[in-house]
Amino acid sequence: MKVAFGIITVVVAICSATSLAAQSDDVAQVKAAEIAFNAAQNAGNMDALFGFLAPGRTNFAAGRRLVVGWTEQDKKRRQAEFDAGRKIDLKIEDLQVRIFGDTAVTTFYRIGTDKGVNETAKPVHLQISGVWVRTPGGWKLVHRH
Repeated sequence: MKVAFGIITVVVAICSATSLAAQSDDVAQVKAAEIAFNAAQNAGNMDALFGFLAPGRTNFAAGRRLVVGWTEQDKKRRQAEFDAGRKIDLKIEDLQVRIFGDTAVTTFYRIGTDKGVNETAKPVHLQISGVWVRTPGGWKLVHRH
């Protein structure tokens, strides 16, 4: 009986360690995706930015109604803003990731400046949360608030 209990204890310990390692990898992957998403937006690279979005993704932005999905026209409009001189310089601070199976929740601050076309740069201090899901193509953003 003691031997069986010892074997069960060892198996549970190995499974727990494997699960923690996998979750640690997931956290690192989601953090990398969130950082790359931010870098793409700062660079005005809409192709890279859109590569992180799941189809039908939703977004709540300051004081606006829910946005569902982004069309090719949205992508072209956003790219045209950057091509015309929009500049975003936002850094991520205090990035936290919690994993729930194939879903991850990110929380962080984006701090820096946003300069619209023919405008002066404005200071920005945003509180951001994101919901990411694991897909065969990697982690994709399904909701941002």
